[in-house]
Amino acid sequence: MLVMGMIFAGFAGMASANSSETISVTINGKKQQYSVSPILRNGTVLVPLRAIFESLGAYPTYDPKTKEITASKGNTQIYLQVGNNIAKVNDQTVKLDQPAIVLSGSTYVPVRFVSEALGAKVEWDPKTRTVIIEYVDIYLIDAALREDNLDKFAALIKRNGDPSLGNDAIRLALNHQKGVPWISAALEAGAPVVGKDNMFAEAITQKRADVVKFLLDEGYVDPSIGTPEETSPSAFMRGFSYIGLAYRSSIQYLRDANGQLLATIQAEPSFEIAEMLYGKGFRATTLDAYYSLAQRQTDWFDWMLGHGADPDGEIPKLVYGDEKGIYFYTVSDLPEPEAREKLIQSAYTLADKLTTPETMQNLETLIVKYGASLDPLTQAQKDRLLQLARFMERPILADALIKAGAKE
Repeated sequence: MLVMGMIFAGFAGMASANSSETISVTINGKKQQYSVSPILRNGTVLVPLRAIFESLGAYPTYDPKTKEITASKGNTQIYLQVGNNIAKVNDQTVKLDQPAIVLSGSTYVPVRFVSEALGAKVEWDPKTRTVIIEYVDIYLIDAALREDNLDKFAALIKRNGDPSLGNDAIRLALNHQKGVPWISAALEAGAPVVGKDNMFAEAITQKRADVVKFLLDEGYVDPSIGTPEETSPSAFMRGFSYIGLAYRSSIQYLRDANGQLLATIQAEPSFEIAEMLYGKGFRATTLDAYYSLAQRQTDWFDWMLGHGADPDGEIPKLVYGDEKGIYFYTVSDLPEPEAREKLIQSAYTLADKLTTPETMQNLETLIVKYGASLDPLTQAQKDRLLQLARFMERPILADALIKAGAKE
């Protein structure tokens, strides 16, 4: 249990003051105008219920029958009860020096408890008898971005000091399509690149080459930071390396702090970002190679194999074929979660069920240029590939297949 008497040290000496003297409250420098004045009880300043919660972006409810007060803001839930010195913030029990009260028909709550529970900082100025509240939330940061006020943006992040909020600030800067100075300012103010979300992965996903280059060149990220999947809750990241994200094409819906759409962008594969990553020690994986193989991207498949992907590597079984056709899956919806196969086996299924110049080119790249072993294939599968190589007029591939034991 957290005892609020310790937190209230900043209000020491108030109990001896004349409680009839006027008490003021400022929030981020702005004096608050309340319908009823703040009051002092047991060294605790109490303010009107709804006004303080709403000023700090929370939404309160009051049940006059049970005298219970509840409020929420983001992931924070607050519970108080008139006359009860036990409150709760999420699952944490808090003991109050002074509970909420009802006076002359108005409900009052302890200003410091409410403010600090909502992430604000509170100070007491005894000379002016003013409660000074400073708070930052994602909506203020979003407003600074809309105003194009870089200094305000950085100051808000620094004032708050919450890594989670700083992480969100970088996301918002990316979504507002701000440049490197904004990302740099956020980082200098203490925002983490990888926090509750991975903003490095997000920058790659949005194909923000300027931001990716800055983060790499300034040493904010390196291959030791963990995979996108390990450092982000997003299912979008599953199965992809950072280079895989540079390859991945997607439509990005960029939103503000309220969830309103700012822009829609088509993020296309970027060799520029992939080369940047490779130059700083990041490597493609066999799974990255598979995705380019499955999408019949001959240049990307060749690049992946030449930049870290193992031509004899093993991956989850993501592609199936039968007499009716070919079926593709992602790592999130595998029909056989434990099934695995070599990259050459995936390439075989694609060539067999989707015989195109691209699938045959990728097969030749895998076997001839990068020397993938055909041992995982059955004799019948090798023979089938030789038949397809002849049909598609790929003599170099046909010769390699014959050397590996394929028969006419």
